[in-house]
Amino acid sequence: PFVYLLEKEVNKSCELSCDEKVISILNEKAKREYGDTLISFLKSNNLYKSSLASVTLTEGAEQLKERLGAIMKFRKKSKAIIAITAIFTVAVCVCFFVTGAYAAPSAANDMKTWKDSEILNEILTEDGVYYIFCDGAGEDDKPLSSVSAGSIKFVLVRKDSYTSIGPFDNMETLMEDVAEQCEYMNTLTQEEKKLVMEAVADICGNVESDNKNSIFEMELDRYYDDTDPFVNERLFCVSEDISTLKAKISFQMDGKSGLVEIRDNETDELIWANTWNENIENDTFTISLNNILKENEYVIRFVGTEINYAKIEVIFESGLVRERERPRKSN
Repeated sequence: PFVYLLEKEVNKSCELSCDEKVISILNEKAKREYGDTLISFLKSNNLYKSSLASVTLTEGAEQLKERLGAIMKFRKKSKAIIAITAIFTVAVCVCFFVTGAYAAPSAANDMKTWKDSEILNEILTEDGVYYIFCDGAGEDDKPLSSVSAGSIKFVLVRKDSYTSIGPFDNMETLMEDVAEQCEYMNTLTQEEKKLVMEAVADICGNVESDNKNSIFEMELDRYYDDTDPFVNERLFCVSEDISTLKAKISFQMDGKSGLVEIRDNETDELIWANTWNENIENDTFTISLNNILKENEYVIRFVGTEINYAKIEVIFESGLVRERERPRKSN
């Protein structure tokens, strides 16, 4: 029953709308003739059985009266009313549009921007992933990437591609681990490898309290054993070739004589050395080491005679220098 009543109401509204459209272009005389036509149709009692030719409001006098009343009361809408209606409609649409845009979550708000993330020169870091931008690439070129908690990953971002490096779990060996992986990656050019390593060095330098300086210390007394390389020697290597490596050396000694030297640990080539005699309260100076290569291993060695106490501190002014805990295995 509800559907039947709804159908009748819809048909009535459609018929009235059609009447309004027709009489909107008729004068008063034509309107009366149009109404007479409807009355004549009712008097003929000729109800079409075809649904395509049916007239909804000719089923009875009451319905026809409603239809004729609508015809007689029809007035053309003035231009002012049309304009007000149009303005009101546009205003309502604008309100819905603005409200929807405000309420809907913005995709731009869901993305971290340069201001919302930690930036390190050309590096953007998000949740352990370090994006390194090159070749004019920007954040719009950044791919989606993630890493498990406690690990870090590097992503070299280009304008039209990217290369992922990692993940890595050990911050202490990060430089060596990244260098080893980059060495065998054909997708990276030499310039890109250098860019990655410089970025890693900057990151490590910001994490470490020495601010990109690598510090090596040896402190010995008269009981030191000069046959133990882990007492009077320190091994180090670099993750990238360095044409000039600067180091600050501080030396203290209570003893007869002392020698500090830096050698290539594999070829035994002497790179730098200095000798002190008698007691030295504190001698501090800066040296430069040339052509330090990443494929080589180096040793800082102290040799002393009649030593009561000695302290040697070597501070390399580069985050590319890393201490080795044990010598490389010989081939």
